[in-house]
Amino acid sequence: ECFVVMKKIICLFFVVMLVSTMAISGYSLDVGDNNPEIYVEYLSDGSYFIVEVNQAPTMGRSSGTSGNKRATYYIDNDIPIYSVDVHGTFTYDGISATADSASVTVYRYTSDASLDSKGAYTSGASAVGYAYVDYCSRTVYKSVTLTCSKDGKLS
Repeated sequence: ECFVVMKKIICLFFVVMLVSTMAISGYSLDVGDNNPEIYVEYLSDGSYFIVEVNQAPTMGRSSGTSGNKRATYYIDNDIPIYSVDVHGTFTYDGISATADSASVTVYRYTSDASLDSKGAYTSGASAVGYAYVDYCSRTVYKSVTLTCSKDGKLS
């Protein structure tokens, strides 16, 4: 019981800090090419996704990049339920970009969530990952799209 209470307090502290940071920066945090971009997607039932984009550091004048985009589902009392994480590799040349590979990983943070199915694919300059997760007698679908710009910036 003490562990559960402590876990909720830590989670709440993280969410308050994250929301405070986003409020200061206009609901988006982007502090450089190799630092994460974080934003929140609110749902009508009070739940939400915290979405984080991470780009791997590149050396010199590279024409390729990789990274991941993770969407973590929280219920209205700030408890994380699951994450859908798409990883992609890309090539770009200043004129266009192409997604070379895509993979998806699903993380479950509670035993009440179970993975129904998942998949990943590339489409043009995007790596797409999706999952169907069963939670509280309903199936929640989430698609996450990681896109590369012609200059190699992931979003």
